[in-house]
Amino acid sequence: MSDLYRVYGDNWAMDPKVEDQPVDVSEHFSVVTRIMDEVKEILGKAKNGGDDIASFLLQQMAEAVYSSNVKSRKGLGLDITMKICMMIFEGNAGVEYTERTEEYQVRLEALVRKDVPPGEHQVLRSRREIVQHAAAFQHIINQFVREGKPMTEQLIKDTHAILVKGVSGETAGILSSREFGGIYRTEDVFVGTTRFIRPNKISEAMNSMILNLQQHLIASERSQSLDPFATAAQYCDRFVNIHPFRDGNGRMCRLILNAILIKYARIVVNVGEHGQERDEYIQTARESREVGGHGGALATMVLKEATKSYLKIRNTLRHRHRE
Repeated sequence: MSDLYRVYGDNWAMDPKVEDQPVDVSEHFSVVTRIMDEVKEILGKAKNGGDDIASFLLQQMAEAVYSSNVKSRKGLGLDITMKICMMIFEGNAGVEYTERTEEYQVRLEALVRKDVPPGEHQVLRSRREIVQHAAAFQHIINQFVREGKPMTEQLIKDTHAILVKGVSGETAGILSSREFGGIYRTEDVFVGTTRFIRPNKISEAMNSMILNLQQHLIASERSQSLDPFATAAQYCDRFVNIHPFRDGNGRMCRLILNAILIKYARIVVNVGEHGQERDEYIQTARESREVGGHGGALATMVLKEATKSYLKIRNTLRHRHRE
């Protein structure tokens, strides 16, 4: 278990009088471990338990796309988002994933325009935000999880290029993102009075982040000591505080977070999805920026949300496989 965890709301990042101390999350870990053992026991007895888990993960991925889009003020409502995402994830829209090719993008474009009247530019843009987000999620999962390739700068750039394809221009034209999709920004970016890393330092910062992540994963796997929740939060936070792209950094950091969680914990989380939780998520991000990046409070939120997700999986399996 990592010592990264911190508690939200104690103002440690902005008040020098508050001592920065790790938070004891051992109780949460005990709960998660117990639930995971229960899930394994149910799966051991179930005939189609693996299919149930796969189906549940796809549903969670679609919900994560919706939640992430809401945080970034993108996309459309939950029902249409779920429908479009599941069509893409399950390969029922003529857009079965192969690789990032022009043919694949043409199929995505056909899905964007399906049943949308001519001239409805805002609807097209919002649908495109869903389609490209789902396609980007599918790409990073296929490469990092299914094929077992390492997380690299190129994978992040390729995923970002898919994410923002055609959604950066005012008219959401298909080529409007060509200028910056998958390309590091060349201008300074401020949030309030906080300035993110200067453009000429982005490549160095991203290279360092990826190198540290790869070394961390290799060492943790060898020692069997990987904490997937803290690791996912740490590098999600580190990425967003580099803020390497002109747009899409928030959505991209959440894709990285969930890619790590899916690979090492078989779980998807939607941090800050509703009301007060969303306010906490925003405040946690602000606290992190104040100290130049710290994923501690986010890690605690991720662990709590992971517990909820595991409970949903267990309860779903119990319902479907009652003895």
